[in-house]
Amino acid sequence: MKTLFAVLVASTAVLAGDQAPWEDQLREMGHLLYRTSGANVVNGLNLTREQAVELRDLALELERAGASAPDPQGEFRGDLGRVRETYRELYQTLSRGEEVSDDLRARVVSARAEESKAIAESLTWNSDAPKNSCARCHTEPGTSSSHRPIPASAKKEQAYAHIAGGVGERGLLTLSLLSKKVDRILTEAQKAVLSEFSCCLVPPKGMSDPVRVGQADVSDQAIEALEKARAAPEKDWPVLKRILLAGAEKIEFLKRPDLSAAEKAEVSGRVGAVYEKARTMSAMEFELGKADLARELKGPGPAQASEDKRPFMAAFFLLTPGAVETYDSLLERMDRPATAPKTDGTPAVPADGST
Repeated sequence: MKTLFAVLVASTAVLAGDQAPWEDQLREMGHLLYRTSGANVVNGLNLTREQAVELRDLALELERAGASAPDPQGEFRGDLGRVRETYRELYQTLSRGEEVSDDLRARVVSARAEESKAIAESLTWNSDAPKNSCARCHTEPGTSSSHRPIPASAKKEQAYAHIAGGVGERGLLTLSLLSKKVDRILTEAQKAVLSEFSCCLVPPKGMSDPVRVGQADVSDQAIEALEKARAAPEKDWPVLKRILLAGAEKIEFLKRPDLSAAEKAEVSGRVGAVYEKARTMSAMEFELGKADLARELKGPGPAQASEDKRPFMAAFFLLTPGAVETYDSLLERMDRPATAPKTDGTPAVPADGST
């Protein structure tokens, strides 16, 4: 009876157009990021069918243990509502094994910018809030006139809260136990790829077999920016440099909405030094070294998990709530008969010649 009453109350709230609790909106945003990152992992690891089936079974076991995706009831803020729909569209594209179009890629970047802005506006420290809750570091934008910086000592608590928000408190213990099984399923090469993985929404363009899942050490955009920096006349370089540095700060903000002024200055200093270095190189030196320069622009990668924590982080991305649907889509594509292309206008037939 209590459950029915809760459902009726939630339904009434939705019909009335009430806004979902801010913490629920935050958890939903985190879930969509983890779920999409998980789809990038699953698509990029070149899993065998047997591996996909085994991992699907473990994802289902985690759900049965109580891990579940957020189920926010009510309306989202206008900006986060748009972000939510874009991220959902992205996930569906990835789960079908399709390449992300330029249009969707651009909308995802725009959505991430909106989300980062909302998160940045919400950041404040509230030591009175329950430990490991979103409310410790986030308040709904516009509801507080004071801002208190989040202490460095809270970093570990933040990391725990994000992971717990992804699988729920009930799912944490089961996930830890299942991580050993996940570790046994994966090959050493797959484990090596996962050891350097961090959350990402859009995989690199045209990379069906990435060395680092969902990421690329060198991007076309970085190379193009370096070439523009080299081609700029001395009189135009100061203005172009400011534009390039502003772009670098914006990209870093998209990845880290809690970017401090000191960290922003560090990014500008590091990136500016790379551009200046590129401008002093000879044409031959630049051609031989531009890939390394592009990596320097990107900056240091995420800190790798310690050896004892890597199995847990692999399991987190591979089994996160919603992963069952991801594996179902992958298995459907694996089981789809390959077709041999026809050039005479007759229907294609399976590649093995069967009908």
